[in-house]
Amino acid sequence: MQGMNDITYTLKKEGNETLMTYHMTGPAPIIARVIWLFADMDKFMGDKFSESMQNLKKIVESKS
Repeated sequence: MQGMNDITYTLKKEGNETLMTYHMTGPAPIIARVIWLFADMDKFMGDKFSESMQNLKKIVESKS
């Protein structure tokens, strides 16, 4: 299922670490809400999310 959502990442330096907050907003048709009740979202999105976090980590670490 394809969607059009806004994703916001907030990065805040805390000592030697960076705190990252992730927020996603967008429309959610009723059929999507029903599917989300039963679907394992980690199974569907987990790999892509992990990949994007690793890419973000590389970018942040290259800037420090």
